[in-house]
Amino acid sequence: MRAEQQLNGRSPVRSFWLALPWLWSICHLFPPLNHDAAAILQFADRMLGGERLYVDLIDFNPPITFWLDLPAVFAARLLALETPTALVLYFLILFAGIMAFASRLISQLMVDGTERRILLPVLLFCALVYPAYSFAQREHLLFVLAIPYAVIAAARSVDRPSSRPSTIAAALLISVTVCMKPHFGALPLAVELYVLAGIGIRRYALSATPWAIVASGIVYLLAVFVLTPDYAQHILPLATRYYAEHGPSIIELLTGDQVPALLAAVIVLGAIAFRPGGAALPRVLTLLTLGAMVAGILQDKGWDYHFLAARSFAITLFAVTMASFADRLSLHRDALVSTIMVGLFALSGVLSPPFQAERAFAASPAGRVLPLIRDHAQGKPVLWLTTSIYPQFPVLNYTDSKLAMPFMSLWLLPALYETAPVEDGNFVFTEPDAMSPAEALVFNSIADALDKLKPALIVVTQSSDDHGFRGIEFDYLRYFTRNPKFAAEFAHYTKLTKLSGWTIYQRQSP
Repeated sequence: MRAEQQLNGRSPVRSFWLALPWLWSICHLFPPLNHDAAAILQFADRMLGGERLYVDLIDFNPPITFWLDLPAVFAARLLALETPTALVLYFLILFAGIMAFASRLISQLMVDGTERRILLPVLLFCALVYPAYSFAQREHLLFVLAIPYAVIAAARSVDRPSSRPSTIAAALLISVTVCMKPHFGALPLAVELYVLAGIGIRRYALSATPWAIVASGIVYLLAVFVLTPDYAQHILPLATRYYAEHGPSIIELLTGDQVPALLAAVIVLGAIAFRPGGAALPRVLTLLTLGAMVAGILQDKGWDYHFLAARSFAITLFAVTMASFADRLSLHRDALVSTIMVGLFALSGVLSPPFQAERAFAASPAGRVLPLIRDHAQGKPVLWLTTSIYPQFPVLNYTDSKLAMPFMSLWLLPALYETAPVEDGNFVFTEPDAMSPAEALVFNSIADALDKLKPALIVVTQSSDDHGFRGIEFDYLRYFTRNPKFAAEFAHYTKLTKLSGWTIYQRQSP
């Protein structure tokens, strides 16, 4: 009986490693939710409340980024859940469906062996444990949504047929990632070129995958132009002109703390994968790692989470490479699986122990300001004057408070004042009647929001704590009170307290 279970990949040892990531993922249900994910979630919440994306809500992320969160917001309202909790549950359910789909594909398309035995436990580790604070980031979603595509692409590259519905479903999932960030197109591009080289143009043309990707892209673009025409007409030109945050040089990117280690993994593991007689899946994983690394470089920031998908694919590639050696050496499969998984969990436990971020949150500046916001603005609008999206996200999400402005932050101001003159250590502000359309949009929309929403609190960040102002003082209140509407409303506020560089003002009258 035990031998039969091991042959079918259902040994107790493997079942344990399949279950442990789901147990570990409970920590994601506790604060803090990733700030980027929280910001997108709040905009989706406001959309469901009737505000129009790219009209009342100004951001340069593509529409699908917000559309993906709408089911979570709807569920939160239906079940009376906190939106961050609903979002995590929503993604866990989505991931469970994708993993079930991937498990079926692995059983159908992969030959039984240690590579097949290790794949799903490692994928679950990378999907549920490894992301840590980056859970629900777009790079995290990229990795998970690409999993079925990777399995089918490996089968396609050796001309092993899979069902058309499965092929189309996997293609649609990878297409969603490209719609989230065009940089992610580097992944299917690398893989499709490899499949084309392997099976030839005639058989490639008969494959459903490339046509499904192209068709879904066309449908999405049509939906964007029809449903959100302001995105192309106003938001993209605004982002193209002003969202020019200077990142590291290409040399700094290639020699920083992300690319060298990934490049070493791609070179070593890729050489093993592409040796004569190498298996298809390691080759596809090599290309996905390389594509994800390129996508991270193209974002021109060098931020850790931009390379999350690349590191996740590299971990998976390492595991299946070790599995192939185990089969060659006739090592015990369960022993090898456990050895790899213990190593991965030990590494993750050292770098990001379970509940570490959750335990630290209460004592963090964001955790200390959360009860203050909850006590004085629970469920009421809050205006937060800062160029950052942290900590107002996720603090406002946990207090069910709405950010009282159309932007996620004042990111436009540093771009607008990048070369502005300075006198006595302060910026010389542009006169209202001489402002560019972009500056007038910020200047007037913030005043209009204050006048309309009358937020319970106004939180002003010390500009020296913000990024983008060259270390020069930018007095947000002096800037905005030049608007008569803002000044008239601000007269109703008195200073409540100062906490961690934030000065908090409370409304005193209607």
